[in-house]
Amino acid sequence: MATKSLLCVGDLFLPSKDMKDFFSRELQGYGIETSYRDLSTKSFDDLQKMLLNIEKRGPHAIELPEDLRDQMINSDLLIVHYCPVPSSVINKSVRLRFIGCLRGGYENIDVNSAKNRGIIVVNAPGRSSNAVAEFTIGLMIAEGRNIARGHHFLHKGEWRKYYLNDPYRSELKDQIIGIIGFGKIGSNVAEKLQAFGVKRILVFDPLIPNNIILNKGCEPADLETLCRVSDFITIHARLTKDSEKMINKELISLMKPTAYLINTARAGLIDNAALYEALRNKTIGGAALDVFDIEPLPPDSPWLELENVTLTPHLAGDTRNTRINSMLIIKEEIEHYLRGEPLSHQI
Repeated sequence: MATKSLLCVGDLFLPSKDMKDFFSRELQGYGIETSYRDLSTKSFDDLQKMLLNIEKRGPHAIELPEDLRDQMINSDLLIVHYCPVPSSVINKSVRLRFIGCLRGGYENIDVNSAKNRGIIVVNAPGRSSNAVAEFTIGLMIAEGRNIARGHHFLHKGEWRKYYLNDPYRSELKDQIIGIIGFGKIGSNVAEKLQAFGVKRILVFDPLIPNNIILNKGCEPADLETLCRVSDFITIHARLTKDSEKMINKELISLMKPTAYLINTARAGLIDNAALYEALRNKTIGGAALDVFDIEPLPPDSPWLELENVTLTPHLAGDTRNTRINSMLIIKEEIEHYLRGEPLSHQI
């Protein structure tokens, strides 16, 4: 087998050194020479801003250093995390035949250009499904039971026992849960919630057949019904032009005055101005948000003024397990590719 070059491009979240150590060890015997480098950013905040920019504008939003672009062009296989792979790399490459993206999303890769050049692109769907599902349920409990707020006030020296949701504070047991988006994460949330003894789980996802939803012990529902009936609504859809601000002012107005809205997906899925007004006017029970239109959250953000929202700094999918899972998925795809076998996650 002829020697092939593999370039791993990491970042602050997933350093290339970890990638190189993993792939060099796991792909022994395939005749692969592994090199690595990192996409340079000053801080995690800058990296997060870069990713949000790419998600809005695509892989051409960031200008790559010339030497990094040259390395990418001259590789046979390329593995990236957040690093963009624009057409300026793909169209100039003679050797590149495989791009692995260590994420569930792939907004940082110009997939159409790769397809036109016959370059395989694979991603790692489901890598963080368990992490996000656990975090989502954690936010439900934290917001519904005032865990974060209790911690906050104790640090301020206040032994506070009463909060805005006192009249309707309850356990997850016997609650009606609405799940928007029933892919790997949404279905994982549903499976875990059943252990809490929830009353019903309503699901809105036009891409998932009703029989699959029913087989998971859930009920298919339209979006209006889900918003009107649910005690907790959690969002796990992908952000697209069609889904942007899908949770709008009208749908928020349908929610129960005791209902909570949880978002660990993308901020753009919600009309956040409408959500803010609903929380400020106390027309819904509360919310828990892990994602925001501007990240990091500015110190003067109006979200920080509210007493009925739990805020976390985009933590849901960031675990050690997630990073290992993503590398395992892409490693298996590389093995399939090198052996000429069908791929499981080709885009």
